[in-house]
Amino acid sequence: MVQDDDPRVRATSVGGLATAVAAQATLSPQLLPLITQARQDQDPGVRAASFNGLAAVALQQKTFRPQVLPLFKQGLQDRSACVRATAADSLQSLFWESVPTRHELKPLLPDLLTMAASDASAWARSHALMSLGPASVNAAESVAVIVRVVQQEPDAGLRAVALHALRYHRAAEPEATQAILAAMNDPNAWVRQSAVNSLLSIEPNPLRHRSQAQQLSNQGLQTAIWELKQWAKNPEVGEWSKTAIPPLLETLMAEQRARWHP
Repeated sequence: MVQDDDPRVRATSVGGLATAVAAQATLSPQLLPLITQARQDQDPGVRAASFNGLAAVALQQKTFRPQVLPLFKQGLQDRSACVRATAADSLQSLFWESVPTRHELKPLLPDLLTMAASDASAWARSHALMSLGPASVNAAESVAVIVRVVQQEPDAGLRAVALHALRYHRAAEPEATQAILAAMNDPNAWVRQSAVNSLLSIEPNPLRHRSQAQQLSNQGLQTAIWELKQWAKNPEVGEWSKTAIPPLLETLMAEQRARWHP
C-alpha cells in the first residue's frame, strides 16, 4: 500500500503503519523503515504523514525517541510549507510530552529558530513558535526570537501565538515576562487576551502590584479585568481560581475605579 500510485492511499498506509508500531514495538524492525522512507516521497501529504507517524511512534514507544527526533530536521527544511508545519507541530507534541534535553534539541534548534523568525508561511511559523515554547532548555536563544515576534511582527495572530509560547520561559528569562506585560497594551484584542492568559502562569504575579496596573492602557486594563472574570467563572480551574485570581482582580478594579473617579 505504501507503493500505491495514489498519494492519499500511501499517506493513509503510513498512518496505519505508525499506529501499529506505536501499539506494538516488536513490529518496528519491519514497519519503522517504511514510515521513515516515506519522508522521501514525492507527495507532500505523504511526507507529512511520515512525520506525524514518527511522532506517534515516539510518543507511545519512548525508547524510539533518540532514533526518531533527528529525522525531523529534514521535515523542518522541506520545500513544502505543509510538511514544515507538520514537522514542527509534531515536535511540539513530543516536547510538550517530555521537555527535550540539550542534546536532543541541538540539531533541531537552528531550523526551528529560522522557521519561527522568517519562514514564508505563517502556518509554519506559528507551529515553530509553539514548539519552541516547551523546548525551554535553550531559553536564551528561543526567547530572543519569540520576543522579537511579539514586539515587531505585523501579524496579530503570530504575536498571539508567540505570547503563548513565552509562558514556558517566564522563570528562566525575565525578558519573557516584560514582553508579556508590554503586550497587554497591544492594539489587538486577541493579542491582549493572549498576554493576560500567559501572565497567569507567572508567580509571583506582577499584576498584584498597583504600580504595574498603572502601566496598562485603558484597553489593556479592561481586557485584563474581562479575561480574569472569565477565568474565575471557569469550573475547570478549581481551587486555583479561588486563590490566585481575586487578588489580581482587586488590584485591577481598584485601578479602574481610580481612573473613573480621579
